[in-house]
Formats: sequence, C-alpha cells, structure tokens
Amino acid sequence: MPPVKDGHDQIVELGCATGSFLEKLRDAGWLACGVEPAAAAADEARRRGFEIHTGTLESAEFCDESFDAACAWMVIEHVPDPRRSLSEIARVLRPDGWFAFSIPNAGCWERLVFASCWYVWEPPRHLQHFTPACIRQLLTDAGFDRIQIVHQRNLLNVIGSLGIVVDRVFPRSRLGRRLMKYPDNPTMWPQLVMAPLAILLSVLKQGGRLTIVARKRATPSPGGSPSAG
Repeated sequence: MPPVKDGHDQIVELGCATGSFLEKLRDAGWLACGVEPAAAAADEARRRGFEIHTGTLESAEFCDESFDAACAWMVIEHVPDPRRSLSEIARVLRPDGWFAFSIPNAGCWERLVFASCWYVWEPPRHLQHFTPACIRQLLTDAGFDRIQIVHQRNLLNVIGSLGIVVDRVFPRSRLGRRLMKYPDNPTMWPQLVMAPLAILLSVLKQGGRLTIVARKRATPSPGGSPSAG
C-alpha cells in the first residue's frame, strides 16, 4: 500500500476494474485516476467518483510526466507488447516516479511441475509470461532503476493448477472446478494452513506471483545495470 500523501501527488492505476484499489489510494491521500478496458467496470469506477479512461494506457494519450506513480496488478501479462507498454508508463511518469505492479512468475517451479496444467497459462487472456530476469531487463530498457522483486507468499496458482489436474483426470468431479475457482475468491483458513509452505517458497525465491517496484530514472542511463532485488 502506498504511503499517505498530501493530496497533490497523482497516481494512475492500469486495469483499475471497478475502482476498489483506487478508493484505497484516495483514502491514503493520492489524487487517483484509472485506465480500464472493460466498459462496464470503467463505468462502475466512475460512479465511485474517479476519472477513468476506457481503453489502454496508449489510447489515453496522457501528457509526458503526468504522474508521480503508477500501479498495475496482474495486468502486464495481458498486454500485446510489454516493451511498448513499459516505455509508455515511463513516459507518463515524472522523473523519480515509481511503478508498482504484479505478474505471475514463469521462472518458478510451478510451470515445470504442472506443465500444460499450470493455472497461469490462461490462453488467450494471458499473452505474455515473464521470469524475474526477463522483467528486470525489460524495466531497465524502458528507463527504470532501483528494481525490487518480491516473491509473494501465496499458493493460489498451485490450487488452481491442482484443480486443472483433477478436472482432466476426473472430468465430472466438482472438486476440480471448485479448486480452479478458488484463486478468484480465496478464503482465510486454507491460506493460513498453507502459509508455512508459501513463506518457504518466497524465501527460496520460488513464489508463483511477483510484486515489483521500480523507479523511473531521473536521467537517461544507457547500459546501466539494474539494482539488486
């Protein structure tokens, strides 16, 4: 969660859906607006009092250096050209502005173990898949530094993947469908039970989902190396 602001710092959320996170940003003192491709969700966010562009970041045509920060939760894997999208995010950020986002981790054990049953493949919704090294390089090329990559402490992808396995082996089983739906509406107690394993995988940098924070470089630095994270 971003820190409390004085009411003058501007932030844009990409893929803001119905505006739930925008409300948290507003409560924390940010001047928040959003970009959302789904018209119905965008209309709901507007009813909550936010300025929303229906479409993509590119079609919004924001002015250069419009925002102090940007965020995108499980969005970048959906874009057709992530290099272009990250460059556009850098363009609309002010120097030293921050970009926070999350993506699935294609570099972890889940993809190898579950193979075609990996919950995160999700074709055709997911157009891209990233390893930590890949996303770090893309961010560096787009003009970001101080890159921090955190492995989330959850096993939602694992539960969804197990659901796909069960559904393929036992097509008439309700269990498989229930497991596949669980990541969309997780409950507390199963996550508490799985917490020790989730924490261990995070420590080993094998979490199935990544949260990433990066700063737009104040001045261009061709060939600069990304910071550790």
